[in-house]
Amino acid sequence: MNASLFTSIRLFSGAITLLLLICIVQRQLTFPTLKEKKTIKGGIFLFAYAALFSYAYVLLDTATGALILFATVQFTMMSYQVIAQRCLQKNELIGTLLALAGFSYWMWPDQSQPNLFGITLMAISGIAWGLYTINGKGSQEPHLDTAKNFLLTIPLLLLLLPLMANESTEPSMNSTSIILAICSGAITSALGYWVWYSVLPQLKIAMASVLQLTVPIIATIGGIIWVSEWPDSDFYVACILILVGIFMVNRPVKSQKPA
Repeated sequence: MNASLFTSIRLFSGAITLLLLICIVQRQLTFPTLKEKKTIKGGIFLFAYAALFSYAYVLLDTATGALILFATVQFTMMSYQVIAQRCLQKNELIGTLLALAGFSYWMWPDQSQPNLFGITLMAISGIAWGLYTINGKGSQEPHLDTAKNFLLTIPLLLLLLPLMANESTEPSMNSTSIILAICSGAITSALGYWVWYSVLPQLKIAMASVLQLTVPIIATIGGIIWVSEWPDSDFYVACILILVGIFMVNRPVKSQKPA
């Protein structure tokens, strides 16, 4: 299916899933209010990330897209921390650079000229995801806030209608593609972001940004377990650098004893 339709199914199925979960948890049929400024920002960031991500990956290969996305997320969150007048501690800076270096070493694309428009879309998508994560940092009700964010993306899907009409429908959409798109929205997105918003308040900005670099590693391990896709030596070098970087960021700084 085309990028617009995939994005629409993904976000809509995610919103419905989370709305049902909220009703189950609260044991009553309620529709949460969506007027809070934080909710509106979260919905816009989530929509921008999901839509631009889908369009960018049509134009980029997997390695290029992942490298640009995760690098931009790191830059966005680190910049926010500096702007918020909380300078990075030495161990956080070293750890972040180590993890990002490991990820870049592993994912660096072989092709010399990736699509410039695709790069731009993916970079903006990464900024949107970084802002979405920052927006959820102070959430007091992460489950409810995640549901609200997804629900707010539904009216924004109308912005994709003009694009959807002009997009190619090849290859032909079938039941399998629809099921996969629904699973992407209801399970890996809705439930995944539900959990992510739940742990964010307990994480520092630096740790939250670096932890996301483990996603490709976890995916690769899944490939080893289920489909016997064994990675090359670059993967193991990257794993060591990323895990050492995470350790550095998470390592408590010893306070100096007064003389």
